[in-house]
Amino acid sequence: MPEMLRFERVFFHYRKDRPVLRDLSFTIGRGEFVSIVGGNGSGKSTLARLIDGLLQPRGGSVCMNGLDPADPAQVRQVRETAGLVFQNPDDQFITTTVTDEIVFGLENIRVPRSEMGGRIDEALRLVRLEGYADSAPHELSGGQKQRAAIAAVLAMRPKLVVFDEATSMLDPRGRADMMELMRELSRRGMTIVQITHHMEEVMESGRVLLLDQGRIAFDGDPGLFFQKADLERYALDKPFGARVHDKLGLRGAPAADWKKSVKAQWPI
Repeated sequence: MPEMLRFERVFFHYRKDRPVLRDLSFTIGRGEFVSIVGGNGSGKSTLARLIDGLLQPRGGSVCMNGLDPADPAQVRQVRETAGLVFQNPDDQFITTTVTDEIVFGLENIRVPRSEMGGRIDEALRLVRLEGYADSAPHELSGGQKQRAAIAAVLAMRPKLVVFDEATSMLDPRGRADMMELMRELSRRGMTIVQITHHMEEVMESGRVLLLDQGRIAFDGDPGLFFQKADLERYALDKPFGARVHDKLGLRGAPAADWKKSVKAQWPI
């Protein structure tokens, strides 16, 4: 699988006596759907900002689709390649209508005015907000706000999108809609990196990375993750389906079958 993202021996700290990421190395292939999990303070959101070039490594290197986010000459290309959706959509809104919000991003990457209309329509269709193009973002529901923020990212046609706990402020219906959108983007070949504390959502991805004290403590299949990892140690909760599986004494089931049983118990 061709490489989309590589972290190579990355270190990062806000204060020198408190490293956030320590000697972090991993790769993500094009088209992968990866979940990144970990307890509070494990470095998840810092990692997301390093991907998009909002932060720079203190040591090591990040490579995004052959580009270096630490190189000022390449930052614009990096941000065209990688989109970032924040936990709180209000943190991303700076204009007065949904359309203007999308246009602002397109102007930043110098999309010709003649192309903007098609991109806006396509992005609104993907997030099912066609009827809200002229609405003010602050008048939307929580789920609609998040979808509007995602539309602004998708209109720039990134190859990778990082969802940084993008479902954490949504109700169950909104979370379900968001997961369906991630699945659709994944089916279209987009690389998806989902940072989440909802363990039910991890089963939607094909791979999970567990961060602990700035290092990777697990990298592999979600089914094996829930079988092998000591979630209590990392302040994580098992999803309902995993608890049912354990109660039924099915720990020895093959990982693929176990994964199916968990998804059947918690359909998102």
